[in-house]
Amino acid sequence: PEKPPAVKVDEFFAKAKRKMPHSLGHGMGLQIHEAPWIRTKTSSSAVFKAGMIASLEPGLYDPKIGGCRLENTILITETGPEPLTRSRVIRLP
Repeated sequence: PEKPPAVKVDEFFAKAKRKMPHSLGHGMGLQIHEAPWIRTKTSSSAVFKAGMIASLEPGLYDPKIGGCRLENTILITETGPEPLTRSRVIRLP
């Protein structure tokens, strides 16, 4: 079976010898922040299913000056994620 997203993210950061102070994302529903969480030891078995809404919000932090998180909302469909955020995504090299 495929590994849950939280496990994949934990493994990625472990290989890079880095730690992420917050989760990479989360489900959305009646609350703005709710399970399933992407990258958290307490719910590493959580899996997103078709019909769920999720927020992907990677963050970059410097302990001396602060940080920034960019949030993108997606709908999980039978064929994969569908972006709901309509702003342009810029990929850095």
